[in-house]
Parts: sequence; C-alpha cells; structure tokens
Amino acid sequence: MKLPLILQMALTFFKIGSFSFGGGYAILPVIRHEVVGIHHWLTDREFLNILSISQVTPGPVAINTSTYVGYKMGGILGSAAATVAVVVTCITLSVLLAGRLYPYREHHLLRSVFSALRPIVIALILSAAVSTGLTVEWDWRATLIGAIAFALLTRFKVKVVWVMGLSGVMGAVFYGVLA
Repeated sequence: MKLPLILQMALTFFKIGSFSFGGGYAILPVIRHEVVGIHHWLTDREFLNILSISQVTPGPVAINTSTYVGYKMGGILGSAAATVAVVVTCITLSVLLAGRLYPYREHHLLRSVFSALRPIVIALILSAAVSTGLTVEWDWRATLIGAIAFALLTRFKVKVVWVMGLSGVMGAVFYGVLA
C-alpha cells in the first residue's frame, strides 16, 4: 500500500531530521539521496536550484530545502509537513537534553563523542560539495564564477552575501547578456 504523498514526505523528512547530524550542509547528501535518488521528487538540476535559492533566503539550508520540496510536491500542506518533520526531532532533543548535558560539557566522554563526530560532519559536507559539483554543467563561465567566488571567500575573506550577489550578477551577464 502506498502512503499518501503528504504522509510519505513527512515520514521521509522526519527520518532525515532524526538521523542526520552536523547541520545544513552535512544533511544535504541525505536530502539529495531521498528526494532525487529514492523518491524522484526532484531532478538533480532542480535540487541544485533549490540549493542556490536556499543560500539567499533567510534560514537554515536544510529547512529551506525541505520547505521547498514539500511545497513543490504538496503545496502549503506539503510545505508545512516537510518543514515540521525535519525539525521536530532536533527541537525535541534540544529542549530535553540541552539543560541536562550542559553541566557535563567538559566531561571527557562527551568531548570524545563530539570529537568523533567532527570528521563525519566534514565528510558529509565534502560529499555534498562533490555530488553537487558533479551536477553542474562546467563550462568556462561556471568555472570562472566558481574560481572567483572561491578566491573571494578563501583568500580575501569577502562576506558570503557579497560573493553570492556578485556571482548572481556574473551569472546574469554571462548566461543572459553574453549567452
């Protein structure tokens, strides 16, 4: 028996929110795997577009992505279901555990657990970067925009919002005016 779409989305995003650690960028490979690979709710190009939109809209990327997928597939109700489902575990655990764990924040066992999770989070973020990079059509314009953005962010420490704006303008010029 196939579940109704809204329930299927809610369960999928509940699973994503419950078993993903490390924040927005670390959760992206899991979201992509579910919505593109398993359920085929989005294509790779649509997923990449969502990531772009999620960067320039307020809020965490995982929540923005969930909200968009929910809206695309199920309208306002789908959007609400996906958004609530992806955050409910995090909010619940934060409320229940934050006060209880704080006194033990310097305990060697707790510090060891967090130290062990860091490389996993880094691997998930790198995985998101690689899988996203593989879906981009890398012509000379995309390569130039990416190289300039990378240099501005890493070498010159320009704020992300300015790099995003400049990249958008360059994209409009290169793919609109010069296309």
